[in-house]
Amino acid sequence: DKSAYVCKLSDGAISWLPASEGVVQSNLRDTQGRELFNFADIASAQKKSFNEKSAWFKAVCNHLLADWSDGHIQFNIRSDHLLQDSVQSVMGLPKSDLRKIWRFQFIGNRAIDAGGLKREWFEQVTSKIFDPDVGLWQTSVSNQGCLQIQSASAATLSDDDHLMYYRFTGRVLGKALLDGEHVTKRMVPYMYKYLLGWPVTFADLRLHDNIYYNSLQHFKGMDDVSMLCQTFVTTEDIFGDKQDTELVPGGSSVDV
Repeated sequence: DKSAYVCKLSDGAISWLPASEGVVQSNLRDTQGRELFNFADIASAQKKSFNEKSAWFKAVCNHLLADWSDGHIQFNIRSDHLLQDSVQSVMGLPKSDLRKIWRFQFIGNRAIDAGGLKREWFEQVTSKIFDPDVGLWQTSVSNQGCLQIQSASAATLSDDDHLMYYRFTGRVLGKALLDGEHVTKRMVPYMYKYLLGWPVTFADLRLHDNIYYNSLQHFKGMDDVSMLCQTFVTTEDIFGDKQDTELVPGGSSVDV
């Protein structure tokens, strides 16, 4: 598919590459530097049943986790400032601490975390971060049971803050996978393709907005689109404020 692209992250900046140029890191090492799996192991795992894949994945995660003797992380969270305290605490950790055991204490709650408070934290913080009212995620137009990135997130939070919250979301989801914690919120399917480094194609637009996808499909079948007087500009509704964005430099002057 000539319209297939993969996402490349370099020095915090995201760019898009044709799928034929994409490279995915296919090996992983544990805390001691020992190789846990490589491309051949992944290819072999693809042939397994779902239950076997799940068991293989959990085994890999267990090897990645640091021992209690290597240190653990204690979070002290205010229930009425759950998201702010969590973001500050998690984003202040170096990458190596993401593999350590996390324990939680809700200030004012004398309960000792033997696993229950951690599950409660994951449940509450993911419910909060994915709440459309926060302004980071919104329900999918095509599937109300899934969430997609809110394109106007910078309008609800400052330019720097909204990106930090997305990085926080990534750390929380990664830790949930590592620790085997359940997250009830679901993202649109193409988000998982981003995370896995799979090519994103034009067909994935249908999962984002089926009406928009069908409109573009109609354009593809037209012999002459000049009669539509379209330019390379898209109009976004930012909480009631219509804003035009050029898709290419000088797009407002470029006919489709």
